[in-house]
Amino acid sequence: MLHRFRTLFYLPTKNEQWLALICTATLLAGIWTAYAFQTKEINELAQQEAVHRAENSVRSFEDYVVANLNLIDNELRFVSTYAQENGGARAIALIEERRLFVGLFGTLAVVDSEGNGKSVGEGGIVPVFIGDRQHFVEARDQPDERLVIGRPVVSRTRDRWVIPFVRAVHHRDGHFGGAISAAVQPELFSRFFDRSALGPNGSLTLVATNDQMILARGPAGPQPAGQNIAASALWKALEQAPQGVYWQRALVDGVFRVYAYHRLENYPLVVAAGVALEDIAAQGADLRRNLFFAAMGTSMVVLLVLAGWIAQQSMRRKLRQSHGQLEVAVERRTRDLRVMHRAFEQSPNMVIITDGEGRIAFVNAAFTALSGYASADVLGRTPAVLASGTTSPQTYAALWKAITAGGEWSGELIDRRRDGSMFWVYSMISPVFDDDGTITHYVAIQQDITERKETEIAMAEAHHQAEAGNRAKSELLANMSHELRTPLNAIIGFADMMKQEMFGPHGNAKYRDYANDIFVSGQHLLGLINDILDVSAIEAGKLTLHEEAVDLAEVLTASIRLIAPVAEKGELTVVEAVSPLPKFYGDERRLKQIILNLLSNSVKFTPRGGTVRVAAEHCGQDGILITVADTGIGIDADGLTKAMQPFGQVDSQLQRKYEGTGLGLPLTKSLIELHDGSLSIDSCPGIGTTVTVRFPHSRVVAG
Repeated sequence: MLHRFRTLFYLPTKNEQWLALICTATLLAGIWTAYAFQTKEINELAQQEAVHRAENSVRSFEDYVVANLNLIDNELRFVSTYAQENGGARAIALIEERRLFVGLFGTLAVVDSEGNGKSVGEGGIVPVFIGDRQHFVEARDQPDERLVIGRPVVSRTRDRWVIPFVRAVHHRDGHFGGAISAAVQPELFSRFFDRSALGPNGSLTLVATNDQMILARGPAGPQPAGQNIAASALWKALEQAPQGVYWQRALVDGVFRVYAYHRLENYPLVVAAGVALEDIAAQGADLRRNLFFAAMGTSMVVLLVLAGWIAQQSMRRKLRQSHGQLEVAVERRTRDLRVMHRAFEQSPNMVIITDGEGRIAFVNAAFTALSGYASADVLGRTPAVLASGTTSPQTYAALWKAITAGGEWSGELIDRRRDGSMFWVYSMISPVFDDDGTITHYVAIQQDITERKETEIAMAEAHHQAEAGNRAKSELLANMSHELRTPLNAIIGFADMMKQEMFGPHGNAKYRDYANDIFVSGQHLLGLINDILDVSAIEAGKLTLHEEAVDLAEVLTASIRLIAPVAEKGELTVVEAVSPLPKFYGDERRLKQIILNLLSNSVKFTPRGGTVRVAAEHCGQDGILITVADTGIGIDADGLTKAMQPFGQVDSQLQRKYEGTGLGLPLTKSLIELHDGSLSIDSCPGIGTTVTVRFPHSRVVAG
């Protein structure tokens, strides 16, 4: 009974109290060190992600800029050649007749050797003088006919910023005869920002390298075209490499960003994409906040445990006058030592205790199980027995510097087992002091993190492969856009000229037929490429609608007029039943693409003598209903499922009766869904097909 009474009021010694405080401080230090490490890692990963995002965006922006520059250069070269051979007046007539040029550039001017001439734009043909413009002088004085990209100027005809592109026209004797000048709005390049993933405060910039001046900048807003940025860090970076990354507070808006830049190979330009530091900081904010609260909560638990322990000791001090204190103290101390020994021995983590010289004095069972060394194998030796040779000497130097100075150290190490295999540990090492403050021992607690590290390495590799795949897809689409559409536009344009015999009649009528075949085939191939790129853009979420109030009835009527010649050739009857419709909020070009795709399918799959009926009506709160019905060959349920898949062909034989890419219906369905609508198809083989498009009432423009 007396023994139990003495044990109840056992009071730990002062050294034990100090050890508890040290362990508590070690735990708190470990908690906040882990928090600081994880926070730093989150910030570093966010910065790395920002750099990757900027690099991916600048590559896409470069491809977009180069594709447009090549298109501009090709069109100016064509007009320049035509003006050289036929004169400026004929060139102006050609531009006015082929509104494609005006739609691409905004305005296109033909001037003589003094800079006087005429400009064709949306407002028609107006006189123009550019003899005092820097870009005209440069085109006039250069020995060849290469493309000149001028400084941004305010247009004299439309009072807005434009980027001039000029090609000289020389007489057959080589003398300067004038120039072809295109005035391109900076928005042609800056609107690419809407497709990028640079964040709300990101930027895209197109800069001329010869005079260090901004040509265009995204996002949309007041354009800083013509602003000189000679003080930018971009130029110092360009001295080191034609492409790379730099950090800078922007001269235009004062936002601090990381920029990726590329110098263009064939033009005196450089493109830059920037991700804002404040957007980077926003990434991972929730995770950092959760980590902080977790660290704070854990620290509070540790402090509460310590406070409870202190309170418990305070109560026990009031009973120090109890009998048998010495016997109880000895017995409790022995029991506590056993508990502590069992705690170390049964811990799932490796525990290593060394003396002040770093020689191992104790290891637990987890050490033996994980390292393969028995306790007798390592007692008296240093922890260097686990050294793998992979951890850097600087890490070990920092470790010993910290703990010999009385501090704690934590970090990741790569150890080697007795059988030679490697394993990762997260190690926390603390010194143990005596009453005089002298270090007597070191305690290392090591957690096996091999599985986590292997997972991190595998995830990093998978992320790298995914980025490589995405980059390859982006490069493929960019190459298709640049390498296929640009030469196809030239082929179609020249075939059209040959078909119309613009330079005189052909010697043989067959050539006119061949030119028409080239023109039709080129148009077909260009439509295929556009469909593939549209489907890819929709899948990537990059297709942007240019929405406005649209006369949907006029779109339907215009589409029926376009398809009418094909229907007449097939001896089909097209019935139009379009009720009065309100204005519709949408993308007019995409709406016409939807209707034409549906009409083309109906005409293609309806035999001679059949009927195609187009109807549209406003159904109040139920929105707008459009139906395209035919008396064609129809399709069964399995065929319809296949037809709704990209590149799906109901008839997959090489020599099938009906041609097509299998993109029409999937692309049409995606464009309808982008307008918040739905598509349904009711078809029966041998009877016909009815396609129903329903747009919601929210798309109807009030009034």
